Amino acid sequence: MVSRGAASTVGATLAVLSMMLVPGAAGATPRKLFTVSFSGTVAIADSEAQERTPPSGCVGTSTDTFRLNGSARITPIAARLPLIEHGEWSYFVFPADVSGLAPVMTQEAAGTWSVEPDSGGGQESCVFKPSTASAPCPLRKTPAQLAKSSFSLFPDPQLTSRFLVYDDDHNIIEGSCEPLYEAAAPQVLQAEFLTSLHVSTVKRLGKGRSVTIRETIAVPHSLNEPGTKIAASETLTFALTVKRVR
Repeated sequence: MVSRGAASTVGATLAVLSMMLVPGAAGATPRKLFTVSFSGTVAIADSEAQERTPPSGCVGTSTDTFRLNGSARITPIAARLPLIEHGEWSYFVFPADVSGLAPVMTQEAAGTWSVEPDSGGGQESCVFKPSTASAPCPLRKTPAQLAKSSFSLFPDPQLTSRFLVYDDDHNIIEGSCEPLYEAAAPQVLQAEFLTSLHVSTVKRLGKGRSVTIRETIAVPHSLNEPGTKIAASETLTFALTVKRVR
């Protein structure tokens, strides 16, 4: 399956900033505090078609198609958080619970083979046998580990006025579909989802005021190489509320 979460400049920037931050000096003005409530679902729908070469002495076409589907629930975890400000960047790091993901992989083999003329190939070896199979993809992280998931609201590097929401690890849910599928394991919550929430809206919130957005954001991915075609999408449907509490 396609790796949806390529190395992120946002993640790299956040990692650097977290190393540079230092505690506030004694007697400093208390920072504004907020709560971030993040809830919804994230779904993946991937397909990969691989061309299969007929046996020696046979001609024809055949394809193995792998499909991966799954979804997870995201529920908020109560926490009072500062809006971290460092230079031009203003962002939140907040917790949320991820649960309920049970991805399933299916494989479908389809095609037609025939004996190559004058090849002397055996008729039996050139009979293509269609097949289907399915298998669960067990998660490598335990439910307890997923319950400690960390997310970020970070300004988009190109559109710095709007927040991206994403998983800090960019590989929060990873599974294995072996032996049905032995290539890269499926991964969920790799994408960076650009929201409609503006940084300035959050900064203007008075104590006790809040802002809520409800959105569905789909991030498609595709890859076409000789013998392989991949189409993938990751869709986040969510409600996000930021409230100033101090």
